Amino acid sequence: MDVKKAIDSIVGAAESAIGNVDGLELDIEKAVDLIVGDDEGVVVASLPQKNNSKQKLIRMADVKVRQAILKFKVFDDDPSKSEAERFLLPLSDMGPELLLRELNILRPWVEGQIENRLALLANEALWKSIQRLPGKSPHIEHMSSALKEVHGSAKYKENSVSDNVLGMFSKMGTPATKSVMSEVDFDEFESLASYGNSYAILDSPDISGKWQDDKVFASQRLAGLNPMAIQRVTLDSDEPGVGVSWNRLSAKLSSRIDEETLAYFGLDIHLKEAVRQKRLYVCDYEALVGIKPDVKAPGVKQEKILAPIALYIKSDNYSGLQLFAIQLDQSVDSDALLAKDKNKPGRINSWIMAKMIVQVSDVNYNQSVNHLLETHLIEDAMATSTRRQLHVEHPLRVLLTQHFTALLTINKAGEKLLLSDAGLIQQILETGLSGSLQLMKERYDTWSFEDLDFPARLGLRGVDDAAALPYFPYRDDGLLLWDVLGRYVDAYIRNYYESDADVLEDYELQAWALELSEKVKGFSSKIESIGDLQTILHRIIWTAGPQHAAVNFPQIEYFGFVPNYPTAFYTAPPENLSSAVVSNEELLKFLPPSDKVAAQIEVAIALSGYHYDSLLDYSEKLEPGAREICEQYYTELRDSTTKEIVKRNRDREEQRGLLAYSYFLPENVPNSTSV
Repeated sequence: MDVKKAIDSIVGAAESAIGNVDGLELDIEKAVDLIVGDDEGVVVASLPQKNNSKQKLIRMADVKVRQAILKFKVFDDDPSKSEAERFLLPLSDMGPELLLRELNILRPWVEGQIENRLALLANEALWKSIQRLPGKSPHIEHMSSALKEVHGSAKYKENSVSDNVLGMFSKMGTPATKSVMSEVDFDEFESLASYGNSYAILDSPDISGKWQDDKVFASQRLAGLNPMAIQRVTLDSDEPGVGVSWNRLSAKLSSRIDEETLAYFGLDIHLKEAVRQKRLYVCDYEALVGIKPDVKAPGVKQEKILAPIALYIKSDNYSGLQLFAIQLDQSVDSDALLAKDKNKPGRINSWIMAKMIVQVSDVNYNQSVNHLLETHLIEDAMATSTRRQLHVEHPLRVLLTQHFTALLTINKAGEKLLLSDAGLIQQILETGLSGSLQLMKERYDTWSFEDLDFPARLGLRGVDDAAALPYFPYRDDGLLLWDVLGRYVDAYIRNYYESDADVLEDYELQAWALELSEKVKGFSSKIESIGDLQTILHRIIWTAGPQHAAVNFPQIEYFGFVPNYPTAFYTAPPENLSSAVVSNEELLKFLPPSDKVAAQIEVAIALSGYHYDSLLDYSEKLEPGAREICEQYYTELRDSTTKEIVKRNRDREEQRGLLAYSYFLPENVPNSTSV
């Protein structure tokens, strides 16, 4: 787009908005420059209705200009499709000026990505220099086998940053940096363990040493990449509408899944009694039923995507959950594998393969829905309306700017990097692009703004009871942050709004609410009280910060080690996996090849390797009054909240099978969905 032409159109919008106001002098170019970007300095915040006439007119002009700059567009704007067939989730459409301004703010993030790339290439350089050492030990040979495959990926050759870094390496004189320019023959992965050596000089994820432990597998539902899938199984007569109905679930379970499966864990009870005792939990990937994979999706070509059911039990003398059954699809005739049979001769690899199938389903749903849809794209609507309807001096604009930093630019980049025919979703997820979009659309059809309420969502899933499920770090640590953020938002609002009447009379706020009600299902078109406003901001800030951290930053640890979380499978599982004998070679062929491994590791490091800022660390950008409030709650997060989570993690690590959870440590939670 022609930047000069775009500026001219913006200036025209500003002149149209304020040109007929007598006696008002305004440098239009300067005004546009101020309006396009947010000043990084302290902004004196005020409610619009409390300004004088001239200030009100300037604020109204600001709204007109912003609406010319920043527009909503439909997610799928294919004109050949009917409106009913299009995914109408809002995505911002930024003019070039705003994009450039935000990219400048994002400079540290860009530099962080270059550092990530350097680390990956240094990995390769080290491996290549090792290959040229005389008399290499068997240990070094084994360590480097995986890196042979990963380095062969076209991913590194395609990346422009890689090209620049390789040019830098070529000018250096050490054997390691010289050798990065040389060609090497590549072998296949020799074992499951060799995938962990893909990291060489980087720290291999801790999960690589314990991913096959069933307790660790179950703990990932509670402290891993996707702690949103686990639900408690409930009786309709006791808890209607909570968790997963036993009547509905039992109607599709294989007859192989019976009380004997629980006896393996020392429980002499029927499954229905386990439900009554609040012991039975499930991850049911029913949402994958009917999802048609893209014709260009990776992995083995499938007529339909499997939709497994993984069942977990809360046994005695262990605070976590234990995996006891995996059903590979949704009908009573589906193959089912049981934990009690895994140690029978020749069955261990079949059990591992079944767990991999669950992980493929889990990560495909999580990346498309929990991560992309329910943080990035949902927050996009909030950020766009905030820029369009609230003046830069509005106290909520001042606050939310901190929690929307970089979001619009990240989402804009994501349209090409993720949501394109050559994007990462198409490259590594078994759904491919069209399947992923179908998943998101079907979820968005049932989604509501109410779903951003953290405690309410836990309650609806039946996992809010700490007595029934003592170990659930995502829930327990999350509630600590939720509480602090709730009190912070309430104090911040009351610093500016003295009464409910102030809320009702704030015409910028009401315009913001009206626009969001048209874009976001479940959002009220009118905000009538301080309490209502607190609820809204609480949910938005929670989603932008902690919730996004929960679905993004565990990627290096869990998604970065490919056997733990493959994104697709590359040979079809045996027709009767429960009775099949799966060899090590067959298990390796089931996993992604080298180019997909490289892409997956790159995604994990690129998305999780850099933290832009930390929760509530922006008090110096606020005016006095708001600054003191922010400092108070930032100190609480860094002091008592951090100490409590650190203590909990020490206790968790003392019991085998439980995982520590660092993703809600305040220092690890950015303010915004900034990556």
